[in-house]
Amino acid sequence: MAFPLDIKSIYNFSTLASSVLGTDIKNATILGIFDYNVASNYISPEAKHAVIYPFLPPGTVNDPKRFTYFLFRSESGTLEVFAIEWINVATIVKVVTQTITITVTNAQNGDATNIRDSLLQLGFKTFNVNVS
Repeated sequence: MAFPLDIKSIYNFSTLASSVLGTDIKNATILGIFDYNVASNYISPEAKHAVIYPFLPPGTVNDPKRFTYFLFRSESGTLEVFAIEWINVATIVKVVTQTITITVTNAQNGDATNIRDSLLQLGFKTFNVNVS
């Protein structure tokens, strides 16, 4: 199976066992791809698979030793391990970021605060508002 994930890239995706793994994984950076033996250093693949398997599509192999595992750093900084079989592959979206520069001319006192507040309301967490 070809894997649609690249090391050091950032992804959003849904899992197939949302009640166990969470529904939507956002801004997760892939740190590694490995087998069952290495996954065992981070999680108990057997125990986790036993809980997740009932949520997987019919015909999914019931042997976590045959899976390929991915190590992610979550948006909050924690390490997470997922087998590709636990991910809804159709929902994988690579996050591509860019820097946007906006110059506001003839701004009035208080506009910088309003702009900062608006960016926060839109969900942006990393930005600079400079007044000159």
